[in-house]
Amino acid sequence: MKAMILLAIALFTSSMSVSAQHSSHAFHSAADAAASFTKARFPNLHQYIQENLKYPIAAIESGTEGRVVAKVLIEADGSVRDVQIVQGLSWSCDRAVTNLLKKMPKWVPATKNGQPVAQKASVAVKFKLQAG
Repeated sequence: MKAMILLAIALFTSSMSVSAQHSSHAFHSAADAAASFTKARFPNLHQYIQENLKYPIAAIESGTEGRVVAKVLIEADGSVRDVQIVQGLSWSCDRAVTNLLKKMPKWVPATKNGQPVAQKASVAVKFKLQAG
């Protein structure tokens, strides 16, 4: 069976309208502009994940397919912190997504009143094996 990852990526930002505390950092879930991932080498999050995530060998061997959803905090400087798996698939797939998100380049942070602010986001990655 040929291993190939088909990625379905969804980025969700919180829809609450209050700021709250998370790991001693204030974050805004109702920012004027949501955090986004755009870099010169990777014009979008989908491309970044497609080029950097590898289907774990253990998941290929066991035929594991499905979706991993992770919640992250995008800091005011654009760095990714506090990666948490909220919907897991398998240990190896969950770990692959966690490692990928922890190592990713900085995002364009959310803004509130023209100032960069931290914001929570969710990223969903679909693992699907292709016959071949």
